[in-house]
Amino acid sequence: MTGTDVFLLEFSEFLPWLAVLAGASAGGICLWRLRTIIALQQFRWVRRQQVLEAEITRLRATLAGVRTSIDHAEQESARLQQPAAGMNFTRRSQAIRMFKHGESPDQIAAALTIPRNEVDLLLKIHQTLLKVNHFRESNVEGTIKLK
Repeated sequence: MTGTDVFLLEFSEFLPWLAVLAGASAGGICLWRLRTIIALQQFRWVRRQQVLEAEITRLRATLAGVRTSIDHAEQESARLQQPAAGMNFTRRSQAIRMFKHGESPDQIAAALTIPRNEVDLLLKIHQTLLKVNHFRESNVEGTIKLK
C-alpha cells in the first residue's frame, strides 16, 4: 500500500461522514431560513392585525356617528310628521283680536307661528259668522217687532 492508497482509504472512510455532515449543514441552513421566514410572516401578521384593528375602531366610530345621525333624523322626522297643534281657542281669539286692531294676516301668522292659509281661513269663517249673526239679529228684531 502506498501513501496515496492510505489517503484514499482514509478518505473513503470519511466520505459517508462528510455526506452526513453536508446533509446536516444543509438541513440546519434550511431550518434557519425557515425560522427566519416564519418570524417575518409573524411580524407581517401582527402588523396586518394592528392595521385591521385600527380600521375596525375607525369603522365603529363612523357607525356610531351614523347611528347618531339616524336617531336625530328619526326624531326630526317624527317631530315634522306630528300634526300641528292647530288653532286652539286662545290662538283663534288672539288672531281675531289682532285682526280687529288692524294687523295683516301675514303679521298675525308670523306672530302666532301658524300658516298664513290658516289665518285666512279663520278670518273668513269669523267674517261669515259675523254676517250670519247680524242677519239673525236683524230677523229676530223684525219678528219681535211684528208681534
